[in-house]
Amino acid sequence: MLKVRSLSKDFKLHNAGKEVCVLRDVSFELPQGKTLFLLGPNGSGKSTVLKCLYGTYKPTGGSALYRSSLWGEVDLFRLQSVQMHQIRLKEIGYASQFLQVLPRLSTLQAVAEPLLYLGVDKKKALSMAEGVLLKLGIERELFDQYPRLLSGGQQQRVNIARAIVKSPRLLLLDEPTASLDEHSKKLVIETLQELKCREMTMVVVSHDRELIDVLSDLELRMGDGHVDF
Repeated sequence: MLKVRSLSKDFKLHNAGKEVCVLRDVSFELPQGKTLFLLGPNGSGKSTVLKCLYGTYKPTGGSALYRSSLWGEVDLFRLQSVQMHQIRLKEIGYASQFLQVLPRLSTLQAVAEPLLYLGVDKKKALSMAEGVLLKLGIERELFDQYPRLLSGGQQQRVNIARAIVKSPRLLLLDEPTASLDEHSKKLVIETLQELKCREMTMVVVSHDRELIDVLSDLELRMGDGHVDF
């Protein structure tokens, strides 16, 4: 499903007039239906890997060969912006640690939004969003609230709901259980287990040993921006 070769990422510090290397020579392969965990201390570049795969960051070097249902094998790092947008829209789900949605959307509308972009009928999209939110323990009385008014743990579950509601082929998760209480974490783990049983491919950043033990097929330990063997 995904072959990453020699991924590197530098950031230019314009004020300081220098470049900082965040990733260097990161490589891995991920078969379809398997879950890869990126492990390592804070600042080792794990989240940057996810952002490069999703197209939020443009890598400095390397390749990410992804088997797309739209165009076959493509290099995510070299796609035109229109193509990358289509793949993100239809095939890749991403939940960062921070919820970012359009203002004035209710919680239910925010989760239905990815489906509406795909052309799903509004009534069906809202129904599907409702089902995912309930599965993740978001009560109905919160559906009409603005997401920014929810607690941090609730926002994290809404973020996950937005990422999985369209059943992506590739799911990228950044610390999905970090801000959750035990009950909410249990719901998230059960939901991700169901997705794994449906052969969804996942790349996950996490320090949660319970989540890792339950879901992990492959682990890549990182340190100081590179694979730590």
